[in-house]
Amino acid sequence: MRDPDDPSPAVSVGDAIAAARERIRAGRTALPAHDLGTAGPGRSAVAACTAELRHAELDTLGLVARHALGAFIDSRADPAWHAEFRLPHEHAAALVLSWASHLGTQESLIAGPWSRWHLNDRAGRRALLATRRRLKRGFLVAVAAWRTARAAIDLQEAA
Repeated sequence: MRDPDDPSPAVSVGDAIAAARERIRAGRTALPAHDLGTAGPGRSAVAACTAELRHAELDTLGLVARHALGAFIDSRADPAWHAEFRLPHEHAAALVLSWASHLGTQESLIAGPWSRWHLNDRAGRRALLATRRRLKRGFLVAVAAWRTARAAIDLQEAA
């Protein structure tokens, strides 16, 4: 029970949690710049985006530990608990990985151990290829958006 003579303002649990989350957001840093070269956007972008998201998770965990905020954030309750603390280019990296996952699934339907190619007639094969083209375009757009967001981060760090 709160002492009525205590002049300090009462802080609710909700306010404490909001303040803890804000401390984490304010302390987040980006993965140091990395050069992908001019190779295709495929594997190198997927590898870099995976590194971006891993860094985001570890950086957030470090801030939670450094500020002793573990009581306010339960990482076991939600496997994507750290997503709310991602920087804009890390959100873009997550989209790249999502598109890559869908594209990989579609490509395995065309060629691979789970191929459906031989089960389809000409129209079905065209549909498989059309879906693959749509997913490939989405993946390339996501990679371009991530590279743009990452370039903005690199420019801030260089300044």
